Amino acid sequence: MPRAEAAVRLNTHPVTLGTYERGAALPTAEVLIAMREVYAISLDWLISGVGEMRGPALPPDQNRLPDRGRLRALFQAFIDTVARQPATLQKKPEELADWLLRGYDWMGGPSPDDGSPHPVNTTKEAD
Repeated sequence: MPRAEAAVRLNTHPVTLGTYERGAALPTAEVLIAMREVYAISLDWLISGVGEMRGPALPPDQNRLPDRGRLRALFQAFIDTVARQPATLQKKPEELADWLLRGYDWMGGPSPDDGSPHPVNTTKEAD
């Protein structure tokens, strides 16, 4: 495919794509993931040249970039929680990261009307 079309599909600039092609720069993780999707190639092969070029397809839920709207909503909920309960920040960074990931997973999971609590709004998670 032409570089201009590839750049659009990879969400990058054609000049930047050219620097990747020439080896003058390395693509970001987001671009590598997009390359995997656009070209249907294995990330292992793309990064290291090892293994099969065309690896097994990933399940649909693992084959996409994070939704920026969902991430923004999650981060806003986290900031709101910290503002209400500053003790939240006394957790270890790993615990906070896990808490955010659970919230992100929840946001992509069942609808809120299923009765499950939203992790970023529960006192248990924030204590």
